[in-house]
Amino acid sequence: MNNYLRSKIIDWLLGKNMCEISYEEIENIIEIDNVGISSDGTKYNKAMVIEYLTSRGYPLTQEYLDLASKMFPAQGEKITKKEKKTVVHTDLEDLTDDEIKTYIELKILEELHSLQTDTFTLEYAVETVIDSFSGGTNKNELQNLLNKYSKDGWRLKNIYTNELGHNSSSISIGGSTAGTNATIDQIVLIFERPKRN
Repeated sequence: MNNYLRSKIIDWLLGKNMCEISYEEIENIIEIDNVGISSDGTKYNKAMVIEYLTSRGYPLTQEYLDLASKMFPAQGEKITKKEKKTVVHTDLEDLTDDEIKTYIELKILEELHSLQTDTFTLEYAVETVIDSFSGGTNKNELQNLLNKYSKDGWRLKNIYTNELGHNSSSISIGGSTAGTNATIDQIVLIFERPKRN
């Protein structure tokens, strides 16, 4: 596993709160070149010139820097500056690639176990759609119900039809008879969704 991939995996695990983090404040000592050069080429002690000008309320313009540089010539010194830095350590830094893979597998198993041990109860909803007078399925009403419930996290658990009866009608006009014979059904839809306790 290359270092880039390794760092991305550790970042991902950190983002998922799957590893321990510790912080350490360390002092970092930096050497800074303390030599400034004025506009006429004179080398001066930068820290002393800046301290002198600011303590007396002078602006840090080139004109004032040039004047003060004559008072504090440079002697080639460097100054050390201490800065505090926070270092983040994880419990994964010293693991081998195989140990990281095993660690991820264990975390996945822990997550699956927690999902299985969470208690879920299911809640149900029942809706009915009645066929039209001619016996045809009311497709628009059926589709609207399915869309409405799916948006709210429900899934269709079961569907069945309940026969309500037969509808027959006939009409006679001048010796001719025409009629319809339709079975009217009620479509029963049962929806379910998990409800966490």
